[in-house]
Amino acid sequence: MTGSGLGMVKIVGLALAALMIGVTVWGSQAFALPLTRVDFQLYHWEAGEWKEYCQYDEFPADGNLPGTNLWKYTYAVYNLSAPQPLREIYTFFNSENLAADATLTAAAAPTGFTPAQIGPFDPDFNWKERFRTTNSIYYIQSGQSLAGFAVEFTWTKSAMPGIQNCDVVFSGGSESSTTSSTCAPSATEEATWGGVKALYR
Repeated sequence: MTGSGLGMVKIVGLALAALMIGVTVWGSQAFALPLTRVDFQLYHWEAGEWKEYCQYDEFPADGNLPGTNLWKYTYAVYNLSAPQPLREIYTFFNSENLAADATLTAAAAPTGFTPAQIGPFDPDFNWKERFRTTNSIYYIQSGQSLAGFAVEFTWTKSAMPGIQNCDVVFSGGSESSTTSSTCAPSATEEATWGGVKALYR
């Protein structure tokens, strides 16, 4: 085989090797299992009590009217296999950044964690609620979960509040994802607030 022929074989071989490495890396990323999970339940204040709603339920007629538009998310945070214990959680509101659909009224956290609102910063409408602990005895260890996180807010959109962007922080890293409803899935999935715009923060 001539020198030019050998050179061509080497080039083709290197190209194939690079392609295989790329496929391997892409595949490992595509099929990586999540390290964390944040589940939510959704409630609307009706007749003096909290009524739970699922994404496929009919939106209440007064669900976005002043005086009757108080809603609440409760969250449970799961450390599935993060390399370090979890110490900080963020949930995002008005991710589409088109209007002030959600306005904070109150937030609560389990023992050891402190809630804090970050934003909105003019002229943007989006903001996030941070739940953080600085005491390691309250960290969420691998294989453990913690409930008791909650955000109350008024809502002006004529559609059900839905999944949210969220970040879960551990020492040396974090994981971004979306919250998961604890409701049983419906026969037909409906588009919900934040679902389609999950990449926007």
